[in-house]
Amino acid sequence: MIAALAERDGLGLLPGHPPRIHFAYLDPDHRAAGGRWHDSATVGDGMAPAYRPHVIVVSENKDTAIHFPALPNAISVEGDGFGAAAAAGIAWLATAPHLIYWGGMDAYGFESVDNFRREGLPVRTILMDQTTYERYEIRLSHRRAGKTPQACNPQTSAASHGHRKSPVRASDRPRLDAVPAH
Repeated sequence: MIAALAERDGLGLLPGHPPRIHFAYLDPDHRAAGGRWHDSATVGDGMAPAYRPHVIVVSENKDTAIHFPALPNAISVEGDGFGAAAAAGIAWLATAPHLIYWGGMDAYGFESVDNFRREGLPVRTILMDQTTYERYEIRLSHRRAGKTPQACNPQTSAASHGHRKSPVRASDRPRLDAVPAH
C-alpha cells in the first residue's frame, strides 16, 4: 500500500530471497524411527534430506503433499509456488530416479509439466491422462479467473525423456494426450 501511495513498484527494503520448497518424508521406516515428517530446503543452501529419495512426488495441492500415504524411500513436495526452476536448483530433487508431477487437470497443470521439462527435469505425471480426464470431466474446472496460461513449447525435452513430441496446448480444454501419464 505504501509503495502504491508513493507511486513506486516497490520500496526496496528487502533483498530478494532464493526459492524454498517444503516437503514431507514418506518412508515408513524413517517415520517409525522417529524421524522428521516435514522439512524444507532453500535453493543454494546445500541441504540434504534425511535419506536419498528414490521417488519424489510433486503435488500442486499442499494437503495432498503433506498427507500423501507412506511410500518407501519417497518424498512428497508441495509444488504450489516454487516452480520448476527451484526444483532444478535442488540437486537431490532434480536427480531423483523417479520424479512425478501430480497437478491440476487444466491448462495450468500442463503448463507446469511443460515448465519442468523445459528445465531438463524428466518429470512424469500421474492422474493427468485422457482416461482420467474423461472420467472426471464434469467435476473439473478449466479456467482460473485473472490468469492466462502461457504457451507451451512442443519440443520441451520430450525426446530426451522418452515423451511424445505432441505439444501441450494452453487452452480451455487441453489435449491430455500431449502429456503422457506413464
